[in-house]
Amino acid sequence: MIKYIIYILLVAPLLLKGQDIKIAYGTVVGGDTIPFVQLKKVYVIAKRLFNSSKERWKYEKLKRDVMKVYPYAVIAAQTLQNINDGVAQIEKKRLRKKYIKTRERELKENFKDPLKNLTITQGKILVKLIQRETGTNCYYLIKELKSGFSASYWQFIGGFLGYDLKIEYDPKIDEDIESILIAIEAS
Repeated sequence: MIKYIIYILLVAPLLLKGQDIKIAYGTVVGGDTIPFVQLKKVYVIAKRLFNSSKERWKYEKLKRDVMKVYPYAVIAAQTLQNINDGVAQIEKKRLRKKYIKTRERELKENFKDPLKNLTITQGKILVKLIQRETGTNCYYLIKELKSGFSASYWQFIGGFLGYDLKIEYDPKIDEDIESILIAIEAS
């Protein structure tokens, strides 16, 4: 048996020279070789049926809004991770605050205009998606990066517009948003 394995290892490269070789792990069962193959995740999403054209219109609007703000939520999660990594390397509190302020200025330059043009509904969706992507609600993020006063201030201002920065994203409650996100991530 060992002779054959050594022979295959020595001769196979000579016979297959110039050909693409793919190595797959497998097992032998009853004389048959069964390869182990890692497959990509597959999502099965049922075709959505609507009871009325108004319901369809609402869903299409939600889909359009989610598709507009989802990239901002992903960028927010990545930026938060970068800021946390940067803050972790800075020992002095004063320098950490300065670093956070600098990053805040950069973010305002890049995102102030696009985010100002969001509708109230899109803003509410963005708050939920940021919580989904980061695992932390917006109120807590502001509190940690700025201050408790600042977080309370924005929670108060948001209350006038119907926002709740402490809202938690729940895929069961927000199942329409979750199905749209799964479709976006799968494509």
